[in-house]
Amino acid sequence: MIERLLECCAAFEYRNYEVIVVDDSTDESTDILARWQARPGFRIIHRTSRDGFKGGALQEALRYTDPRTEYIVIFDADSMPFPDSLQRFLAYFYQRRNGDPLKKRDEVGAVQSYQWHVLNKSESWLTEAVRTEYAGSYMVERPYQEALGSLKMIAGTAYMIRADLLRQLGWGRSLTEDWELTLRLYCLGYKVVYTPYAETPAECVSTFSRFVRQRMRWAEGHTFNVRKHFASIVRSRYLNLTEKVEFLFYSTYYLQASLFLLGNLSWLLAELVFRVHVPQWTAMLGWSLLFTNLLALPLMNVSGLVLEAAPRKDFGGVLGALALSYMVVPFQAYAALKGLFEKEEGPWFRTPKTGRITDPTAHLKGLLRLRKWLKGPGRNGNGKGHHIEATSSQAPPRPARRLAWIVSAAMVLTLAALGVNAAHAPTVEAAGTTFYLHQIDTTPGTGTNAISFVRSASATETAAASTITVNISSTSGDLLVAIVGLANTTASLSSVTDSGNNYYPPSYGCTAGASGFGANYIKWAPNATAVTSVTFNFSASVLATAQVMEFSGVNTVIAQDYTGNGAQGSSTSPASTTIGTTNTNGLVVGAIQSPAAVTFSTGPTFSVGTTNNLAKVESVGGGSTDDLISGYSLPGVTTVTENYSGTYGSAAGWAACTASFRGMANMDTTAPTSAGADVCFMDLHVNCTWATQSTVSTQTIGAGTYTFQYWTNSPNGQQNVTATLTFGYSPDVGCSALTAITSWSATLIKAAAGATVTNTTSSSTTIPDNSYLCWKVTITAAGTNELWLQYDATTKSTNLNTPTITVPELGLALLGLALVAPLVGRRRLRDWLPTLNRPATRP
Repeated sequence: MIERLLECCAAFEYRNYEVIVVDDSTDESTDILARWQARPGFRIIHRTSRDGFKGGALQEALRYTDPRTEYIVIFDADSMPFPDSLQRFLAYFYQRRNGDPLKKRDEVGAVQSYQWHVLNKSESWLTEAVRTEYAGSYMVERPYQEALGSLKMIAGTAYMIRADLLRQLGWGRSLTEDWELTLRLYCLGYKVVYTPYAETPAECVSTFSRFVRQRMRWAEGHTFNVRKHFASIVRSRYLNLTEKVEFLFYSTYYLQASLFLLGNLSWLLAELVFRVHVPQWTAMLGWSLLFTNLLALPLMNVSGLVLEAAPRKDFGGVLGALALSYMVVPFQAYAALKGLFEKEEGPWFRTPKTGRITDPTAHLKGLLRLRKWLKGPGRNGNGKGHHIEATSSQAPPRPARRLAWIVSAAMVLTLAALGVNAAHAPTVEAAGTTFYLHQIDTTPGTGTNAISFVRSASATETAAASTITVNISSTSGDLLVAIVGLANTTASLSSVTDSGNNYYPPSYGCTAGASGFGANYIKWAPNATAVTSVTFNFSASVLATAQVMEFSGVNTVIAQDYTGNGAQGSSTSPASTTIGTTNTNGLVVGAIQSPAAVTFSTGPTFSVGTTNNLAKVESVGGGSTDDLISGYSLPGVTTVTENYSGTYGSAAGWAACTASFRGMANMDTTAPTSAGADVCFMDLHVNCTWATQSTVSTQTIGAGTYTFQYWTNSPNGQQNVTATLTFGYSPDVGCSALTAITSWSATLIKAAAGATVTNTTSSSTTIPDNSYLCWKVTITAAGTNELWLQYDATTKSTNLNTPTITVPELGLALLGLALVAPLVGRRRLRDWLPTLNRPATRP
């Protein structure tokens, strides 16, 4: 494509011009452009990145533009301008009245012409439909805007702009840099002129997936810039009332897709399901509006083809354009809403073309008719009969009629089978997808991520020893909470081990001890493998009591908070014990230890929530006795502090501590809105996992770069950690059977504020249907202190940005409908459409 564009540029009839090509391609285009490097009047610029997307490339070209340049014209690589195109553009920057010399039209900032998508119009039903769609827009809608004097839009290619204005404004980095440039021009008081007389042949997008991605990019960027520039346009003194009204129409240009869906669905439900109407809203009115919407676009498209004097075969694309306009509605609705609410636009997604020319092309034949309609009788201005020859056959041979009916019947059956899927057709991401990490608050016994108590085990020690072992048959992947109480302070807890070789980090845990009495410890192993026993190891022989609890639904994010220091013996009578922990909808585990000689007159209980105390563990021997009572409260409490307390019948020494845990974490494409950050405590062997909370349809993640942006803190002594970062999918929401799409080792740094680590893949991956997407951080090396990974706050929006994710065309039923309709209707269509190019019959 690029070489044929350069050949067209070399054939321009204008004498004094320069061609600047910006190449950031990764294909054979670089070799082709090398042949043009030394051609006079051509300058080839190579970019090593695609920073700024199309706007960035155009800005780079502007840097190399001759400072004497007065006008700049832009053509995309798939364009083939005619030799007289430059003169056709230039004419609209000047005017001559009553034979006076030419005068520059100072108010004209840019001239937009017809992107005439006809080069490959016979390639498929889709290219026929796209070609027809452009005819309606560029031959009816835009000429009417020009005649009315309303706001016109620069359309990305086939336009000329004043170089001085471009040097002043520059190109933006938006997904729709053309629309952004339009609004900035109008804000400065300049106008955009539209003319179809400098029409530029170009290619149609040839596959449905590319078409959808292109339109989603347009919808997202357009709506984003409407929101960004809305106030400046509405308040501008340079725009007249007509232009501002037109801008208001443009504001909902793509948002109307969501309004269309909502309105029509609401009316159909009211009419066909609930059988009720809004007062004065009759069934006749509803059906009339429905069919008006159905027929409006075909009527405009047919009118555009009539004004072009298009060949009769082009009218067959009207039905395809109608089907296409409805097929793209849900995709455009999603992208437009995304652009309306997102903080930053998504990356650019290129629209590849095939490079085929299926139809010979010359200047538009019907411009005289259009000119008479707009401006009255006058010279056509078609100029020379420049001609572009086809390089491939116009269309594949027609199949036999019987085969056509067989294909049509198969498509109808496909429609019936895929009707449900079509109603829930997923969107196609227009660019790289950003997944933000969030924290879920769960309620006991509900949902797939509910935190629940599974089992517990206890042991009684009759004499002092250096170890105590608790037998428990646990389940793989659950949280194990190990609690031990020591009768005196002559020994301490050295470590916790178990039969499954799980890791109980020594750098954090809950410990509380009373002088001369003893101490309590709470340790935990998240995401634990199954065990049959847990062993506590002490620094010396000591009388001890121990319990182990198992919980499910907390295997992905570990401790939220732990508190114990200061919760020690009391000398008052009766003795009161109170220990609290920070908790918001988390699991709280508490433990209180005291001499067996005294008992609680009240409690122990949790100040809020539900108390579930395990059976008391009692040790006897070694000259003293010791009791341990442990309890837990499942999620459901939204207060900040939750206390575990009780009152003894008489004064006693005691030790108490609590720990709080959060449940499953999730990720989605919505940025966090909360002020406070959640924390994942990161220590050796610990992993934190986030997962989508609903399954995804079959989709493909392309090769490219993954970027993880994160925030960290370490209040107990800062350090870096080494982590394995894994993005993948799993059949379960807990990501226990995680299949990696990409995995790499990275150093997460202390006190990081929006730091990033990246990894690039060289191949794409297809995710099976009904899978959960998972993001997992596993610590493989750490120092003596943990690192805190912070997320789920507006100022700490820890996230993962993936390469482009595309969804296969699951709207196959709608695609089938678009193909069936032309097959059934094309033959009859030819009988009643006007024979615009049929030669007159001789007598």
